Amino acid sequence: MHPSARRLVRIIPRSRLPTVDPNTPWKSKVEIIPSLPPTTKAEDKPTLMDALQRRKEQAGARYPSNIRLEPLVNKRVFKPVAKEHRAVVKDMLKER
Repeated sequence: MHPSARRLVRIIPRSRLPTVDPNTPWKSKVEIIPSLPPTTKAEDKPTLMDALQRRKEQAGARYPSNIRLEPLVNKRVFKPVAKEHRAVVKDMLKER
């Protein structure tokens, strides 16, 4: 569930705002804070598929046969394949 825009707005009381002096230039009153770097990198985290494949390799023959790990295949992969052969190729990719 994502927070709404109203929830993301932070209300600052007027007492915390700096007083405006008409004699100072605008740039001197504004302080720009750089954005924070991301806390985690998605490419460093192993995916669920990686974790399950590692678990399957570690378990060997003891891994349950009813849990199948099939790779995610996009439609773009099947674009060069002729229409009449696509269903056959898709079935070949499925683990049995």
